Amino acid sequence: MQPLLSSSQIRDIDTRTIRNQKLNSRELMFRVGSRCALSLRKYLSKDIPVDIVCGTGNNGGDGLVISIVLNRMGFFCRVWKLHFSETATEDFLFYEQVVRSTSGIDFFEIKNADYFSPGEQIVDSIFGTGLKRPVTAEFEKIITTINSTAETILSVDIPSGIPVNGDFFDDNYIRASRTFTFQFPKLALLLPEFAEANSFWEILDIGLEPVNNNWSLTNFFLWTKEDAALSALHRNKHMHKGSGGHLLIVAGSEGMAGAALLSAKSAILSGCGLTTLHSIKTITESTSNLIPDVLTSTDENPDRVSVIPVLNKSNTTAIGPGLSVKEELSEIIKNEILEGDSNLVLDADALNNMANDPDWRNWYVSKRPKHIILTPHLLEFDRLFGQHSNTLQRIQTATEFCISTKSVIVLKGAYTVVVDSKGLVTFNNSGTPAMAKGGSGDVLTGVIGSMLARGYDPEIAARLGVYIHGLAGEIAEKKYSSESVCASGIIESLPEAFSEIYKGFSGRWSGRI
Repeated sequence: MQPLLSSSQIRDIDTRTIRNQKLNSRELMFRVGSRCALSLRKYLSKDIPVDIVCGTGNNGGDGLVISIVLNRMGFFCRVWKLHFSETATEDFLFYEQVVRSTSGIDFFEIKNADYFSPGEQIVDSIFGTGLKRPVTAEFEKIITTINSTAETILSVDIPSGIPVNGDFFDDNYIRASRTFTFQFPKLALLLPEFAEANSFWEILDIGLEPVNNNWSLTNFFLWTKEDAALSALHRNKHMHKGSGGHLLIVAGSEGMAGAALLSAKSAILSGCGLTTLHSIKTITESTSNLIPDVLTSTDENPDRVSVIPVLNKSNTTAIGPGLSVKEELSEIIKNEILEGDSNLVLDADALNNMANDPDWRNWYVSKRPKHIILTPHLLEFDRLFGQHSNTLQRIQTATEFCISTKSVIVLKGAYTVVVDSKGLVTFNNSGTPAMAKGGSGDVLTGVIGSMLARGYDPEIAARLGVYIHGLAGEIAEKKYSSESVCASGIIESLPEAFSEIYKGFSGRWSGRI
């Protein structure tokens, strides 16, 4: 897992790098700016000026080095120094003198934002990871001009105006086309509050010292493909359907057959030994024709589920997709949480029914000691836990809840967040906006439910399930285009997603005999 570090922790690693590698800060700045320039050039045209907009801190110093290196590559650079205070770092001042004496680079010193007039392609090197408060009025004008003028905006380390730690949430930030972030992913780049900040970001290796004791530095991490491969359970040669887990899916109601069927099929394609769908008669009657691999259990109520059956071989139950919201269902779900024997995945209408009971948290904390994974999207989360103003607040609430109840929460979004019972927070690094379609969450329920039934620890079932689901979405997008991806397309791509993970397999063997 890649740690998501604070600005102070990043500074500490910079300092350790300078000490251990016997550099001075100026040499490290030149290394950083040079490597960044090599990546930037792929997205810049030599036919028009490259406007490099610099603050007077170290991020601005990186921008100065970028201008020097791009100039050597044949780009015409114009450097804009934003001189709104007398504060500047020594390294910035050193490279400013180098730029001023370099032929082929135009240098402008801007003391009044009204005189700032950049062109079409801009390198944003105004603020780095140390920003701790909203930008002032002069910088706000600069940012507005950049966002409204440039066709290409390339940000150095982080789009200016964004606090790396999420210290505040403000609209005055650079809308970058691409961000080149140094050595580590940055927390702010993963938060939906800054979704407009950048279309793409990539990590540049700038040769910093490795993170020591990363588990003690932070509880925020980025979950990657390598983590998924390390966590995967290979199927034991002697396993059988009984040792592959048995998942009961309780889903569907009148007019909501699709949610139930999507969950069931995704569970089958995620390796579960046995999958049983409990639903109303009209849905279970069609299941044998549409998904012959799935067992069925038919509810006595013709319109909606009225009971959660007890299946002797079922070790995990997933409840919620297309279930409907009814008072009697709230009581049924409550009893299942308190009295049932199986592990649980609670999604969609299971969560909505819980939210309708104002006393739900009081009885939830007294649940039986089984694994429970909750998978809300942002609205469902706020229905359960009350209104929150930003994602970090939700994560804090989820962390406190998961630690106190030994639960796992999957907070669905672009970088889906998984919070486990020890308070570890992971952001998922797979998926695509093409998955923003009805039914995608139902597919995820089936995948996670299958993982939990197969014997994965709940936190791994959640993280690996989320990653596989997102990877299947990426594969589907390549097949069908962004607009044409749908939930069934994600399911059809699950086999390829698992194959991708197992190509780098280094995990454990699975199967209880």
